[in-house]
Amino acid sequence: MVKIIALLVLTGIPVILALFGYSGAAEQAPANIGLVRALSLSPWQSALLGALVSLILQHKRAIWWGMVVCFIYSYLNLGLVWGGFWSEGIFGRSILNGSATFAAIGFIGALFTYGMVNVIKKSLENINEQQQKR
Repeated sequence: MVKIIALLVLTGIPVILALFGYSGAAEQAPANIGLVRALSLSPWQSALLGALVSLILQHKRAIWWGMVVCFIYSYLNLGLVWGGFWSEGIFGRSILNGSATFAAIGFIGALFTYGMVNVIKKSLENINEQQQKR
């Protein structure tokens, strides 16, 4: 239950930013909205979000959940913070294409993290097994 709440909080960050006035439709946008836009959505950030989902869930399906969470996060971010919902509508082509691209990057980040965590777990198990045999 805690893991699901953590994923919902991660996915809801763009909604929270939009509620605080960092929205593409805001008439008086804050002065640092450009910085918030740059920091809230980038390929590196999407890969880190996928890796974080993989670390939170720690099972094989975490890779796919990383992709879903990254898609929802980037969809809400492009729509609410970047203002795509007001300029193109909720099913705008560039919003969906950008979200799918960031979801694929999040998938790669989750896959890499899942693989590295498994390699580290196996190596630690082998080390502990060899020490117990002695």
